[in-house]
Amino acid sequence: MLRACLIVGLLSNIGALVIAFLVVGSGFKEKTQQLEEATAAKTTAEGNERTAKQNEKKALDEQKKLVAERDQLADEFRTASNDLQSTRRRLKEVSDNLITSNEERETARAGLARWNATSVTIEQINQLKIDLKSAREEKEALAGENTILERNTRILQRKLAAFEGDKEPKVTLPAGLKGKIVAIDPKHDFVILNIGSEQGAEERGEMLVNRAGKLVAKVRLTKVHSDRSIANILPEWKQSDVVEGDAVISGL
Repeated sequence: MLRACLIVGLLSNIGALVIAFLVVGSGFKEKTQQLEEATAAKTTAEGNERTAKQNEKKALDEQKKLVAERDQLADEFRTASNDLQSTRRRLKEVSDNLITSNEERETARAGLARWNATSVTIEQINQLKIDLKSAREEKEALAGENTILERNTRILQRKLAAFEGDKEPKVTLPAGLKGKIVAIDPKHDFVILNIGSEQGAEERGEMLVNRAGKLVAKVRLTKVHSDRSIANILPEWKQSDVVEGDAVISGL
């Protein structure tokens, strides 16, 4: 009887231990799962924070780059404007010198008939001719340089306006600018012209296409090289198909 009681007591203790183990094991598993979830949430939050910091740094770097580009463009524009003013002053000086040289030349011619009776010599007259030729050449060179600077200034003005979000000013091509269409891509409605920056062509400038005195279409220059340009045909101005050999002139 005593043995039976001991066995029953022992079994009861074992049962209690098993139940306690199961309860503790269930709680441990739940706590472990909660810890894993908390760890995963922390990892995700840290990853999101790193991504946010990276995006913020990237945005700041891009902003600094844009500010630097804007400042550089503004500096180029100021430099071009100063160069243009300087060239205009030099051009005026050369023009004044040319007028003076012309007056001196006329004076020399008047005195040539009586040079023996005056102090003007043949050598002086020849030197005046040389000086006059040199002054004319310098004026022509400065006039060409002035044209290039004016064109570059206009281009910089348009780029600066576009960078600052303003509407790009209309491009006005030189009056009397003429050329011909030398190639056509009918599929994409663009043409190649035989004129370029050396003739005064500029990007976004517009030209009329005519054939035998009749308006055919209107094109806008999109890419300008030194001796040729690429232009798009404006659909709203297209009267008929453009062909090679059609003439182009600067429009209004």
